[in-house]
Amino acid sequence: MAYFPLFIKLNGKKVLLVGGGRVAYRKLRLLMQFEADIMIIAPEMIPEIEELGGDGLIKIRKREFKESDISGEDPYAMAIAATDDRDINKRIAEICGRLEIPVNVADDAKLCSFIFPSVYKNADLVCAVSTNGKIPGLSRYVREIIEKELPGNMEKKINRMQHVREELKRRGINGELKKDILHENIADSGKVYIAGAGPGNPEYMTLRTAEIIRTADVIIYDNLIEKKVLENAKEESEKIYAGKSAGRHSMKQEDITALIVSKAKSGKSVLRLKGGDPFVFGR
Repeated sequence: MAYFPLFIKLNGKKVLLVGGGRVAYRKLRLLMQFEADIMIIAPEMIPEIEELGGDGLIKIRKREFKESDISGEDPYAMAIAATDDRDINKRIAEICGRLEIPVNVADDAKLCSFIFPSVYKNADLVCAVSTNGKIPGLSRYVREIIEKELPGNMEKKINRMQHVREELKRRGINGELKKDILHENIADSGKVYIAGAGPGNPEYMTLRTAEIIRTADVIIYDNLIEKKVLENAKEESEKIYAGKSAGRHSMKQEDITALIVSKAKSGKSVLRLKGGDPFVFGR
């Protein structure tokens, strides 16, 4: 069963979180980024949660959970069961199911009507990654790749794009021309990476180099690069052979540099991939 990805507005909405430990705290920190009205109920709470309650950022009740916490006149938009007691978690899920309140149960996907994805948030840009609750570690890994590859100034970029979009609408510009202008403003600058593929065996490459190969738009590679290395690149990436074998250079160094600059200026991520260590054997 696949979960449908849905973004909902939580600003000011009531959210119940039952549990006061580290798992509850991780979910709490995520929810707070979206300005929910959060109530936490637990007989014991870690200091970080109590401190947030003391600062008035969340509401807390230090006691056992009661069914009336959910079934009151003013219903919650969602509930999260994150206690270390499976029976309590199951009871919360059953009550929410009866009242048709969306519920998430920590470490028990079968009882969840919704799950928490791995979230990357940068200003108004929100990326959510999920494996349907099967392999959370993989979701985090993909999120970390997104975080590394995206620029840090997303708020500035989003505000500029919003202004451009509104100006195009005001001028009545639509269709392919609008699409091209927006694309040019999104891809205003690319990235350049210089990496070595090691002694030849793909298994000896660093994890970071392997990640860049998988995501680069353009790969400029040397004669010493094995085909197996390039097989890990995305299918649509542009792969450019630069030669550099003994006695016959396919491209001059100044041409390679100019090519890298040109591709990066067009908004693409460019990888200059060399055999061995590029800072020892190359320029």
